[in-house]
Formats: sequence, structure tokens, C-alpha cells
Amino acid sequence: MKKVGITLHHYKSNLGFDSNGVNKQYHERISESGGLPVLIPIHEGENISDLAIDYAENLDMLLLTGGSDITPYLYGENIEKDCGDFDVDRDTWELALIHSFMKLSKPIMGICRGFQILNVALGGTLRQDLDKSFNKHWHNLDRPHQTGHRVSISGKTLEMLFGKSYWVNSFHHQSIDEIAPVLEDSEFALTDDLLIEMLYNPKLKIIGVQYHPEMMPKEKETKLLFELFMNFEKYKLEEVS
Repeated sequence: MKKVGITLHHYKSNLGFDSNGVNKQYHERISESGGLPVLIPIHEGENISDLAIDYAENLDMLLLTGGSDITPYLYGENIEKDCGDFDVDRDTWELALIHSFMKLSKPIMGICRGFQILNVALGGTLRQDLDKSFNKHWHNLDRPHQTGHRVSISGKTLEMLFGKSYWVNSFHHQSIDEIAPVLEDSEFALTDDLLIEMLYNPKLKIIGVQYHPEMMPKEKETKLLFELFMNFEKYKLEEVS
């Protein structure tokens, strides 16, 4: 059984203690896909690089979860007025995890914020807020289990699994702006207003999705997506054959 590390976010417990946690839907989807979910707390301090390597050596895969915005300074920008709250400690820790898992060539999937931090870690940038020019990109904040807009797919493996298009949910106010150079030769799914909604790179063993598949367990595309994540080597062999 593959051990999948799942990143957490900061929050205050009912008693006021600083805590780490994550929505249960993430580890439910991993369990349903045959993996063993392992929650990774946020570490701080000078030795986080060594700790990140330890996690990468002892786990098989990494799932980067959603949450707060990404610190703009990390992708070379100042804070804009519509940028939301961000967590520097979480960002720093997840950057260390990404580089450690990639160094060992272990699969990574990023969901929403997780996709964004993955792009930033590899040299890409973000839109700090989706303004009215992206009004076709419907955000169903109060209906996370329902689909909200269509994505169009390009790429052999993604088309084999999902067809030419399918529908996804959406509740985010940031998005990928410039894709990291090392990710340019990936397979993509785009929204009608040309935002990058999904990315698959078998060479780097990376999947990124801007929507929240974990919130839609009944959709066949959710099952296919997590199957793809849990079986990178299988699909890489099919691409070669």
C-alpha cells in the first residue's frame, strides 16, 4: 500500500491552541484509491530541509492540499489589495517538501492552492485575484459538490481518461498566471476563459488541478484522477506502448 503524505493548514482549536488540520475529503479519496494517507504537520525552523527529505524518503507520494493564498514575494511580486491571507510558514514548509519529493522522483499532486504552490516552487507565477475579466469562471462557493464550469482537454493521457472536456467545481480567487518553464510541455485542461485548470506531467510525475475533485466523490472523473495519481508508472508505460 502506497503511503501518501497529505499537507495540513494552521488553525486555532476551540480551546485556543495552535493546531494543524485538513478536510477529511482529502484522505478519504486517497483511502478509496488504495493508498494509506499520512498527515504531514507544518514544521518550522532551521532544519526543515532535513525534515522534508526524511518525509520524502519514508513516503511514496505527496498530496498538496488547498487553503490560504501563496505569499506573493515567493514569485517576485508585491502584495496587491485583493490578495487574501497567506501563511509564510506553511509556504516555506511546502516548498521544502516539493523539492525533496521531486529530488527523489516521487509523484506529487497539488489541489487548488496545492497546484499554485507547486507552480511557484518551480518558477511560475500567480494571478493574485481573478477580476471581472474572468466572469465566465463561475465560483460555486456555497455548492462545492456541484460542477460549475467546463474544461477543455489537450493531451494523450488526459483525453484517454476524460475525453475532450468535462465539468468541474470552482471556488478559488487566484489562479496560475505564468506556468513554470519546466511544466510547459505538460498536458493541460483549460477553462473557456483560458485559465489553466489542470496539468499532467508524467516525466516529472506531477498532477495539478485548480478545482476541488475531493469534494466531488461521486463524479467518475474524480475516481479517474486519483487513479492516475496513484498509478503514475502504469500510465507512463501505456504512453510509451
